[in-house]
Amino acid sequence: MKGISHWLHSSLIKIQSALKANDELKSSYIVHTSTWTLLEGIWAINNRPTPSAGSVLRYIQVLPKKPIHLDKLLTNLFLGDTTKRISSAIFLIEWILIHLENK
Repeated sequence: MKGISHWLHSSLIKIQSALKANDELKSSYIVHTSTWTLLEGIWAINNRPTPSAGSVLRYIQVLPKKPIHLDKLLTNLFLGDTTKRISSAIFLIEWILIHLENK
C-alpha cells in the first residue's frame, strides 16, 4: 500500500503543479498514467486484490468502501472532457490517500 500511496501522492503534486502552470496536456498525461494505480488504491482500501482489467469496473460496484457517486466519477474520469477527467482524478486520489492513511 505504501507504493500506491507514494505513486498517487506524487501524481497529485504533479497534476496540481501542471494546473498552476496552465499545462493541461501534462495534467491530463499524469492523470492517464496514474489511472490504474488509482483503481488499485480503491481495491487496497478494501483489502482485496485488484482484479484483471476486464473485470475491475464490474466488480468495483460491490466494494463496501468507495466514494459516493463513484459511477459518475469513473464516467468523468474515462469519458469526460479534459477538465472533468482531471477534477475527477484529483477527487479520487485525495479520497484514496485519506483512506489509505487511516489503514
